[in-house]
Amino acid sequence: MHLNLLIYMPLILKNQTMFNKNKLINAIIISIVLTFSFSLNAEQSDIGWLDSTIRNLTTDVSTLKNLRVNGFVRAQYMHASSEGMESTLSGTFPEGTKDIFKIRSGRLRINYNSGMVNYVLQLNATENVAAFMPIEAFIEAKDPWLNMFSIRCGMFKPNISQELLYPSDLRYGNEPAVVVQKFMPLETDIGFHLMIKHPQFPLSLTTGIFNGNSIAPENDNRKNFTARLMYDDTFMKGKFRMLLAAATYQGGVYQGNPNVYSMNGNTFSLNSDPANVGKQAERNYYIFGTTLQYYSPIGKTWLNAEFWTGTQTGSAASVNSPRGDRPSGDSYIRPFRTIFGLLAHEIQGTNTALAVKCDHFNPNTDVSGDEIGAANSYTGIPDIAYTTLSYGLIFTPTNHLRFSVWYDMPINEKTQYVSGYTENRNNNLLTFMMQVRF
Repeated sequence: MHLNLLIYMPLILKNQTMFNKNKLINAIIISIVLTFSFSLNAEQSDIGWLDSTIRNLTTDVSTLKNLRVNGFVRAQYMHASSEGMESTLSGTFPEGTKDIFKIRSGRLRINYNSGMVNYVLQLNATENVAAFMPIEAFIEAKDPWLNMFSIRCGMFKPNISQELLYPSDLRYGNEPAVVVQKFMPLETDIGFHLMIKHPQFPLSLTTGIFNGNSIAPENDNRKNFTARLMYDDTFMKGKFRMLLAAATYQGGVYQGNPNVYSMNGNTFSLNSDPANVGKQAERNYYIFGTTLQYYSPIGKTWLNAEFWTGTQTGSAASVNSPRGDRPSGDSYIRPFRTIFGLLAHEIQGTNTALAVKCDHFNPNTDVSGDEIGAANSYTGIPDIAYTTLSYGLIFTPTNHLRFSVWYDMPINEKTQYVSGYTENRNNNLLTFMMQVRF
């Protein structure tokens, strides 16, 4: 429009008087200025919209950057050496069955980390549950000033053991140690912990308070206390890592009736004082552990070893910790001891690791051999010690896919007074596992 006016302006002016010419020139100039003004306002409006859109997109991308969703599915085939076998590692096989497929874990983990605050929700599903079951749900806040303190509250793994804390999808062993399976059901608990760790020093201290009832609702007024002191550092330009830790778990188990059995020599002694109802029986652990890693030209060698000792309260039939309603049966207090270690080596350039694990679990250190099951001793199957030797081959072709085969050989303590335990039981276990991570 402006260009046409400029081209035809001399012809228009030629036919106009001086007065009319001045009026016409003024009108044309005003028109051009107004046109340019409207055009500029439109462009500024477009730029404002674009700027607003970019800001919104930047905010959305920043939010999504803080959100991580991952998980894994682990499917297993297990072959037992006898039908209906009672395994210390995988539970009891169905009657008349020694070959089964199962979903060991189906995990979905959602993590939103805003820097100062971390939100975590982890769900698990197997063939035994109709829907996802929460096994972790916690909030963690970090100190932004000194970068030394963090607090965590919710449902999570108590910081007492490296065997307990190590992620399931990265664990070399097919299953955690027997003591973890029996004393820390589902591996998580509900509570609070505080961690103190200076970023420049390899020492850390974690203290916590928990319900002590796994993921089930609290059923008493007693809370359980945990503490762990850990040294974790690397040497030789990162080729060698050493972790040393000492921890304790101080808790109790609700006494649902007056009958409390505790060891007196090599037999259980009964205390049936009515005042026992509602009190807490001992559940105290002392844990010492180490993790060593070494990178050499032939691959990575990894060792995790732990020693647990203390007192555990169970029942006449089991040493397992409670994870549901208040116990209503008799309480059996047992001194225990366990030591276990896993040695693995990742062969350089092959994506393959070889591993061996030894797990000795003695649920009652005050009796052994033929003392177990003896007349009037009130001892039995829960007091029998096991030593399990396991051998494994792990193949990890990609970061998302893993195959493994494990062979477990439990060796039980023998006693002539307990049926089925007069000799070593036929309960070896072969497990093939496929795991996919995302």
